[in-house]
Amino acid sequence: MPLRRGDLPLAGQARTLRIAVTAATGADCAALAALADAARSEKATERGGAMLLAIRFPTAPDAAAFGRALAAEDRRFWMANLDGASVGFAAARLRSLADGSLLADIEALYVLPEARGVGLGEALMEAVLGWATDAGAAAVDSVALPGDRVTKNFFERFGLTARALQVHRRLRPDTEADRG
Repeated sequence: MPLRRGDLPLAGQARTLRIAVTAATGADCAALAALADAARSEKATERGGAMLLAIRFPTAPDAAAFGRALAAEDRRFWMANLDGASVGFAAARLRSLADGSLLADIEALYVLPEARGVGLGEALMEAVLGWATDAGAAAVDSVALPGDRVTKNFFERFGLTARALQVHRRLRPDTEADRG
């Protein structure tokens, strides 16, 4: 089960933290759903976040949805654990391109705010990149929201660079998907 906000006192930590990234299993479905919900809540408040969620993740996946997704041949999920608690996850999918090559699409890479800054995001990214390489992917893609320099800089440290800017204009009055 993932940690709840406030359960992880990292400030002033005097001991060595145990971090681990593992392939997600059926036993992780409830934790994946809880972490995905935390990620959705955080992204929804960022500029462009509500529209990103409306397009790429129109419904919040529950544990059963993660159970079905874990069975898909073209998708992988990883769990980030800190001292035995589930504090983050990554999700990636292989997509076939028109030229026959494969693209690894990082659909999600999230660590609870209280668990950031100890290397879990980097460990998740290394796991995704290793899987993508082993699967024969020619490239890897992900999304960083406008103004989210932390995410942009994180991806750039791993060699991902912007290849497109997606622009948006509202044509009707404000909808929930346009907020953020």
